Amino acid sequence: MEIIIDPTTGEFIGEREVAVRDLADEGLPAGTIISWTAVVIDVVDGAPAGGTPYGKMDPCDDGASGC
Repeated sequence: MEIIIDPTTGEFIGEREVAVRDLADEGLPAGTIISWTAVVIDVVDGAPAGGTPYGKMDPCDDGASGC
């Protein structure tokens, strides 16, 4: 797993997993990116409806059973 940091701002912007050896069963040579995640940060005017003070969505707002 590699963590990717923006060299200008020092902010975490993502991560990726790279094959360190050939994965013959999958046909992937060493150095192939297997998975990746990107993080986007944006400033908005307000939180979405249904959010809580801790940022989690209320599971009962979607009509889920057990609420």
